[in-house]
Amino acid sequence: IISRRLGPEDYGTLTALLAIAAMTGVIGAALSSVALQETAKLWVRHRDDHIGEFVRHATPAVVGIAAALWIGLIAVGFAIGPYLHIANRELWLAFATYCAAVTCASFLRGCAQGAHRFVSFASSLVGEAIVKLVVAVIFVTIGWRVLGALGGFIAGITFAGIVLVPLIARRPESTTFDKSEHTHLRLGGESFKVLGVTTFMSVLMFVDTLFAKHHLSGVDAGYYGAAGTLARIIPYGVGLISLVLMPKAAAALHTSRESLVQLLGVAVGAGLILTGVLVALLVAAPGFVIAISYGAKFAASVPLLRLYGIDGGILALLGLGLSYLIAVRDYLVTRFLVVAVVLEAAAMAMFGTTPVKLLSIAIAVNAALVPAVMYCVLRTVRVAPQAPGPPLAEG
Repeated sequence: IISRRLGPEDYGTLTALLAIAAMTGVIGAALSSVALQETAKLWVRHRDDHIGEFVRHATPAVVGIAAALWIGLIAVGFAIGPYLHIANRELWLAFATYCAAVTCASFLRGCAQGAHRFVSFASSLVGEAIVKLVVAVIFVTIGWRVLGALGGFIAGITFAGIVLVPLIARRPESTTFDKSEHTHLRLGGESFKVLGVTTFMSVLMFVDTLFAKHHLSGVDAGYYGAAGTLARIIPYGVGLISLVLMPKAAAALHTSRESLVQLLGVAVGAGLILTGVLVALLVAAPGFVIAISYGAKFAASVPLLRLYGIDGGILALLGLGLSYLIAVRDYLVTRFLVVAVVLEAAAMAMFGTTPVKLLSIAIAVNAALVPAVMYCVLRTVRVAPQAPGPPLAEG
């Protein structure tokens, strides 16, 4: 809806900014995971009245992280703005504000999940989408262009946070809240390892959009961004399998090698089928997909969508493997991810002067990463127990 009002050139600017937002969003995701763990612990111990106290106790640290992100993005924006052909300071200020707000709202959403406040959680998600759409359309229509779209995003995420404020309001009715249990947000150790994997995967998924904004004209960057937005439906769609795969894999690793192999077979089979269907749709009927999504203004995105669909399929399989490796706490793959990110970024910076070259580099690097992820996955299967674990055997 927004793209049809902005046109290709402004939409290219918006997708470049949102690519950065997706990469910095892993910070909010990490905070959300920690918040979920802490509030779930309180909920399961029937200490619901202490959840609000925990949120109030942890909020200053979260706000501090969000503020640091805001400052960092302002500095980065002024530094790389000329490289991305985005020199408008108001855009960078609004964008940094949006990313900081996302960080805070993500933390509150994690608290709502752990506290089993699913009505609040759902209201936050749905409310954000509605408010974002309405406000962005109004602002863009009155001529605010990309700044108006970002204004809609800020309005949406602000509403999402406000909906969750009641989490903080409830005061404990008995026993003093023990702050020693939550002296800090546990982002060290295991959380940093998970953050590393998700960060590098996010960079692989979005970094080409930034180089497209640099190398290509404004209009061509818009066409490229439209094709990329549609192609990422594939990894996000296949990623839904991970919601089932991750907890089951974590359990199966400690049960038996046979059950783990069986689980992986089902997950990979389902992932391959879904990936094949989605890639076939984008490769075989890109014109139809572009027409119903973006309209005639973006017809030049059609040939790009074929290549981008192939890259999206490879990213989907990589994401499935990485989700499994995170679940079983095997982070050897991080070394391969670092190499892939460096190679892809360097190659795109030097040679990615056309859409086809950018996508060819992405496909080559991501395809080369698949055997490395497969190796890491098979390595976990080899170390899995060959017989049921002791608790199951005793049972």
